[in-house]
Amino acid sequence: MAANSSLGSKRGLPELNGLVNLYSSDTGEPVAVLNATALTGFRTGAAGAVASRLLANPDATTLLVVGTGSQAPYQIMAQLCVLPKVTQVLLANPRDAKKAQAAAAQMPMTLEKLFSQTIRATNSATNSVVAGLIDHRLSEVEFTGVTDLPAAVQRSRVIVTATPSTKPLIQADWVQPGTHLNAIGADMEGKQELDAKLFQGAQAYTDDVPQASEVGEIQNPIKAGVIKPEQVVEIGNSLLDPTLGRHDANAITIFDSTGITLQDLAAANLAFVRAKEQGVGTQVDL
Repeated sequence: MAANSSLGSKRGLPELNGLVNLYSSDTGEPVAVLNATALTGFRTGAAGAVASRLLANPDATTLLVVGTGSQAPYQIMAQLCVLPKVTQVLLANPRDAKKAQAAAAQMPMTLEKLFSQTIRATNSATNSVVAGLIDHRLSEVEFTGVTDLPAAVQRSRVIVTATPSTKPLIQADWVQPGTHLNAIGADMEGKQELDAKLFQGAQAYTDDVPQASEVGEIQNPIKAGVIKPEQVVEIGNSLLDPTLGRHDANAITIFDSTGITLQDLAAANLAFVRAKEQGVGTQVDL
């Protein structure tokens, strides 16, 4: 169960608080309780990374992240892991430009705290190496808060949108050929971050077509008659068949991430397994 609390954010708490309870598939006994906020962040960031690894131009140097909420650091770190040539990260907040500038100034520290410091805390030699690689990667990147969203879109070849918007933030004529977009925010009916016309002529992907057609970003171009559900490729199929990926360097590709319950379960189980392997967490006898 998760709760979104503005009072909690004023007290320095995460925007979203929740727990994931994991049970044995054999006996039904509870085996773990996990932080849902972190789990959702990692899982959603990983989904975006998979899409960018498959679909983004590997020579992309500029990443734009629209939205400065709790999902932003996970999306940024995931993208930096799969796009080694990105050295510019632009941050935009459509509601408050000052928040974008503040987030950009704090982002290196935020990423270091969330990732490299946390990894080092496990006292594993392997994890120490991983943390060092993360620190080195972050040292290569410049973070900038932007106020001119159209100009930022035109500069960027990889764009991530992670907002609760109900109207298009990015217009079709801003997006340049060869750009890849990860639309993360739309997860219920009525949400929208991208101009529906952007899907005309673009290659569209999602995690689950039936679900995304109802609640994801693709609900909007489908309702507008711009595309049909059968034109959208499920990202899992493109993992199995490389011919379903980017057709050419100038294509515009869009991944609509809605989140799948099975992904949450798989991520929770993986976190539990890794925690046991590395002796992380607290064991409680019930």
